[in-house]
Order: sequence, then C-alpha cells, then structure tokens
Amino acid sequence: MFACASTVFAQSRFIWTDENGRKVFSDTPPPISVPRSKILKGADELKKSSAASPQGDAPDSSVAKAPGSDTPRSAQNDSKSKAPMTLAERDAESRKNAKAAADKAVKEQETASIAKAKTERCSQLRAAARSLDTGARVVTVDAKGERKVMEDDERAATLARYNGELARDCK
Repeated sequence: MFACASTVFAQSRFIWTDENGRKVFSDTPPPISVPRSKILKGADELKKSSAASPQGDAPDSSVAKAPGSDTPRSAQNDSKSKAPMTLAERDAESRKNAKAAADKAVKEQETASIAKAKTERCSQLRAAARSLDTGARVVTVDAKGERKVMEDDERAATLARYNGELARDCK
C-alpha cells in the first residue's frame, strides 16, 4: 500500500493545499480559485504560462492558461479529452465501437450478397444469350405445359433484351 501511495506522489506534477488545509496531489493544474501561495509544487509551470500577463496572487480565470497549452485552464478542466476516462465511459465507448463494427460487418455481408446475386444473374444472362446466338432451335414450355418452338423474330427480341440487360447491369 505504501508503494502505491509513493507512486502517486512521485507522478504528481502539482501539489497544493485546499481550503480545508489538506494537501492535494494531481497531474492536472489546481482550480483557478486556488491562490498561488497555496500551490506547493507546479507553481513554476503556472508562472511560465502566465508570464506574459502580470497578475497578482489570485489568477484571473479569463487569462490563466494550463501549462504548455493555449487553452484557458477553466476550459481545459471542462473538456474530458485530457481527463482519463471513467470505467463507465470506457464501457460505453467499447459498446459503441462493438455496435459500429457489427453494423459494418452486416453492411459488408449485405453488399457481398448483392454482388454475388448480381454475378450469378449476369452468368445466367450470358449463358442464355449464347444459347440463343447459336441459331439452334429453342423449345419453350407455355403456361398450359405445351412445348413451343421459338420463332426467329421472338429469338431476336429475346436476345436483344438479354444483351440490353447485360450492357446495363453486367459491365
């Protein structure tokens, strides 16, 4: 337990005394309401960032900048991009990423299924066009179940329709 506590102290970039007199160890700058006289460690970084504008003991919230940043400390403390994510936030982000991956997989599967159906339809059209183009007699079965030989004009119209579909859909 002592090793964990000493690790926290060693990693702290800022140490200050809060309004109750307790020492606060943090890697983020103290709140703007903390006067510089109560900042025990990290005050040098705050002085460097605000050296361009002379200030008294209490920093002005509209001018004070976080160390190494052009963002005001108040705005930086409000943004969650610098703070570590909580367990709930990480869980929510993980669920969001998993849902996005699942949606992407479903969309890719649908796209692949459509492409496969289109490829099969094109193969069938090419085979039918080749058989009509050979000039051999083609026999069809009508709705009554009777066999009917395809006439030349009907063959030409069907072949033209197949070639049109091939040109439009099977490029």
